[in-house]
Amino acid sequence: MFDGRRIERVFGETMREIGILVIVFVPLDAAFAPNTLGPATLRRVVIGAAALIFGGIMAESRK
Repeated sequence: MFDGRRIERVFGETMREIGILVIVFVPLDAAFAPNTLGPATLRRVVIGAAALIFGGIMAESRK
């Protein structure tokens, strides 16, 4: 009933999209609302988003 490969692909796409949105909008928000995020927190968010993007790509590309 469930196609595991398709579910994995959709999950990978979702992870990748979330990572892209976070990596774009969090620094943009920090630029327009100064002093809301410290540099260390911003760095952690960008690293986490990059991990989501990488994980999503890996989940999509698995055979």
